[in-house]
Amino acid sequence: MALSSILKEKIISRHNEMFEAFLSGDIDGFTAWWADNIIIYGTAISEVFTNKKAAFDFYISTRDQVTGLVRMENKKVNIYEQNGYLILTEELDFYVKVAEEWMFYHHSRLTEVWSEINNEWY
Repeated sequence: MALSSILKEKIISRHNEMFEAFLSGDIDGFTAWWADNIIIYGTAISEVFTNKKAAFDFYISTRDQVTGLVRMENKKVNIYEQNGYLILTEELDFYVKVAEEWMFYHHSRLTEVWSEINNEWY
């Protein structure tokens, strides 16, 4: 499978929309393109999920810790095809709001594996 520029733009756009939704507290929007059998490995041991419902419930219960308090900046996104899957990687800086001031929190990496299910990418 050749990764077309149109498909690449579509996946990156969905990725950006998901995280914009996450930062604004819209968990339905954040999880809209997740497959039911999604596997998530977060940065903490409590952030490992093997299905959409478990992850959704976690993000609903913790969204007040993120909404309006976290920013993602200096984003560098790459996407490539590997054995029929699309691999999206992103490096970025997290900033958190503390006492009305934005402070650098840490540099991070995100990795997503997208698969095609019934002619749609999840």
